[in-house]
Amino acid sequence: MTPIEVGELYHPQRTTWPELAQYNYDANGHHLTLFFEAPSTQEKLAVKRGPWRFALYEHGSVLFLCHRSKTSPWSDSPYSWHRVPLERRQVPPVLEGDERAVLGIVLVDAATGVVEAIRSLSWSPDFSTAVHEAIRRQIESPYEPGQHNADINEAYKKHSSVRSMVKAAFAQSGGGR
Repeated sequence: MTPIEVGELYHPQRTTWPELAQYNYDANGHHLTLFFEAPSTQEKLAVKRGPWRFALYEHGSVLFLCHRSKTSPWSDSPYSWHRVPLERRQVPPVLEGDERAVLGIVLVDAATGVVEAIRSLSWSPDFSTAVHEAIRRQIESPYEPGQHNADINEAYKKHSSVRSMVKAAFAQSGGGR
């Protein structure tokens, strides 16, 4: 894997991306990639050093990592271990005591593909454990490709806003204080 660096392209052969937030867990750990068109100074600073809040919601076969910085509204990123390419899949470890999972956050200018900010932060031990246990539940569950999109659509019908999803979350944590 090519190292990701501020001021460089996120992907060497791609210069535009759709605006979205994407969470992933794979052999390289937990990642949250934010693709914003022309990110503001405030958005860059939020990634570099601001406090964050996280919530984990589960609907059917899909986990939703809900996230927000101090200066942004709640957003969500659906995730399924089964959609990670086989060569990058990794079972998350069982965490003990005060062990914490680390989340890497990358902010990319969606209009240029250039990385604008990078940061690593940790979740609380309880939230880290909840995320790892939820992913292990996904691994053990049968996967139906069509069901993935249906579960995402059902979750969005059930929750008219991400804030509603956060209220229904089974785990929450801060990070980066």
